[in-house]
Amino acid sequence: MKKIISVLLASVLALSCLLSAAYAYEYESEFSDYPLIVVGGFSSSQLVRHNSDGTDEIVWYMDVNDVLETVKQKILPLLDSLGKLTVGDYDTIREFLSPYLYQFFGFMQVDHQGHSVEDIDPRIELTADSARWSNMVTEGDYTLDKHMTGYIDEDNTYICGSDFRLGAINNAKRLGVLIDNVLEATGAEKVNIIAQSYGGQLTGTYLSLDPEANGAKVNNVMMMVPALGGATLASDFLSGNLHVNMEELISYLEYGFMSESDFHYLFEQDWFYLANYLIAACFDDLMEIAGYWPSIWDFVPYGEYKDLIALRLDPEESSELIEQTTYFHENIMARYTENLQRAQAAGATISILAGYGLPAVTGSQVQSDAIIPTNSSTGATCAPYGTRFNDGYTCVGEETEVEGYTHISPSMEIDASTCYLPDNTWFMDNYFHGMENMTEYTRTLFIRQSVSTHPLKNVYEDKAYPQFHASENRSLIVHAQFDKSLEGYVSSEDRKLIVENDSVSPIAVTDIFVDGADVVIPLGTSRIIQPGKTASFNVTGELDKVGRKHMTVTVRYAQIGVSSITPVGQRSFDFTIMNGDPVPYDANTPTVQNRLYSGLAEKLDAKVAEDVLSNNGSIRVANLFYLLISRVTKLFRLLGALTVKRPAAI
Repeated sequence: MKKIISVLLASVLALSCLLSAAYAYEYESEFSDYPLIVVGGFSSSQLVRHNSDGTDEIVWYMDVNDVLETVKQKILPLLDSLGKLTVGDYDTIREFLSPYLYQFFGFMQVDHQGHSVEDIDPRIELTADSARWSNMVTEGDYTLDKHMTGYIDEDNTYICGSDFRLGAINNAKRLGVLIDNVLEATGAEKVNIIAQSYGGQLTGTYLSLDPEANGAKVNNVMMMVPALGGATLASDFLSGNLHVNMEELISYLEYGFMSESDFHYLFEQDWFYLANYLIAACFDDLMEIAGYWPSIWDFVPYGEYKDLIALRLDPEESSELIEQTTYFHENIMARYTENLQRAQAAGATISILAGYGLPAVTGSQVQSDAIIPTNSSTGATCAPYGTRFNDGYTCVGEETEVEGYTHISPSMEIDASTCYLPDNTWFMDNYFHGMENMTEYTRTLFIRQSVSTHPLKNVYEDKAYPQFHASENRSLIVHAQFDKSLEGYVSSEDRKLIVENDSVSPIAVTDIFVDGADVVIPLGTSRIIQPGKTASFNVTGELDKVGRKHMTVTVRYAQIGVSSITPVGQRSFDFTIMNGDPVPYDANTPTVQNRLYSGLAEKLDAKVAEDVLSNNGSIRVANLFYLLISRVTKLFRLLGALTVKRPAAI
């Protein structure tokens, strides 16, 4: 589906397979001998069509070369159609693209009841021999990620193939058959499972079908950014409101490529509405090809599926599809908390890793990892995107009794007390979907929780893995936390801010300022930080004796000796003050605007202007350059807003 809607979006999701640099990390525990089952994300399984002449043909993955050759041959009429599209002529591009959509993707159709039109199966069969990773590596179909080398046995690792067009229950039953076959073939008592995205929904469904019996067959389960409760991609598409957020998509690419240039500041969404024009023009064809996939309907979040059924499905023509997805939503999706906790009680160690702090690239303004809403992955209660819970907020569910911890995120956007598994769910701010290979925190956590003989029992066991963590991806350049408190929190015991340089070039810290507390962090002499190193900055002043109060710390920096188009930048970090009794909570104003999402640019521009007038030397030049980039970007945004016609929702 992602490949059908947007080639750009498909390329982003494919980034999750990129290899990242190795890092030094010492595990104190040994690694499990249990067989490992890998349950991949949406569209990750090859599909085979059984032709009428008795031959089999791999029809997915798509052959990109065929697409590129067609574009090459038809480039002039394509450009002509695109030119007409920009002035509101949808019919020309629709007539041009429609035959090619069916040529390249027509075999993927299902009928309006959700049954495959053609005879198609996953290439990977459900036997242990067919699914064994080492056999697929030999054939060149799959490669073992570098970061997993040495931690798993290729001969004892198995891939669960799925027909990702079909429903979650259908594919979860396939997973169950594979697990039983692997246990029989190996003689093992249990399996470990790594599940990503859509694979998380399949794994959660498998455990939910029979929590006690299936939970007893599983040792460790690590679900990374799981689509347990659905995905905005499905609801945005089916509602006709899918508008690609190009600025966020570019941030996604930066994160995946670990780019140290902030291209998303220069290329605003207003300049890239062509993809949205294409989606709007071809919506009817896209709907006919993929709009009746049971998997798309199972992806719709629980609170939206009834309205979308009424909007898109005929009660008679799609009666089976409606019945199937209604059963899934009511008996599986709505009961994950009960089902996963029962599976956990049966012996399965279940861990969930999710992202937050990002809007969806498909248009929805929800807390997400850019693809999956945070509450869908975890069951957490989230403030609307762009806002946070007001100071003094207390958990909806039971707060942890572990000293020094809270289930409320430092940004006060996430309340983890309502999670499916509150004590076994980890969150990372600015963690893009499928990018667990791109930071040390996510890489090491998912390896430990999936194949270690001693996974963390809960989010309190190791302070190196707090429940809430701010991403240290190289594209974000810097990371900051205080010296004594758990990451993301601050008290009067903290007397230093520790700033880490996550880039590959030296940086000069040009300013640090605090909003929300009467403390100051002067630069002192520790302005230059080498790659991979940290510097400490003293905290002056005294925090108020209050608790559950939000503050931010912004670190502005200049990269030294690099060719980045944006060597000057900044990053703001959320902190919760935990230095006394909670401040009074205003129940009449449960959420407030999060300053990191609104009004920050104007405030920072004023701060930069002040610095330019007061600072000398390289810091003044760096701030002046930042101010120039900021002003030029705003001009580009204004021109784009005035000249680009936005497509209407469908």
